[in-house]
Amino acid sequence: MFNNRTYYNSEHHAVDVATERDRPMETRGIGVWMKDPPVDFAKLAESQGWLGIGPVEDPEAIAPALKQAVETIRRDGVPALVDVVTRNR
Repeated sequence: MFNNRTYYNSEHHAVDVATERDRPMETRGIGVWMKDPPVDFAKLAESQGWLGIGPVEDPEAIAPALKQAVETIRRDGVPALVDVVTRNR
């Protein structure tokens, strides 16, 4: 999954609303930034019986994680989720 740790569409909308209502930009991310703590999507996937890998933050670790996911899908027939953090807030 492409994990930028935000509900970006909502974040973009929050900027417009903050501007229109003359609210501070510092608070625009409340409720849309997935931090403190970040959501552990791999654990959520595991809770549904999937293979969960991640979060992967090192670009060098992406290929091995994808390889592991594909091997597991082929071998065991279970879904897999690879949580790749692409933009860390």
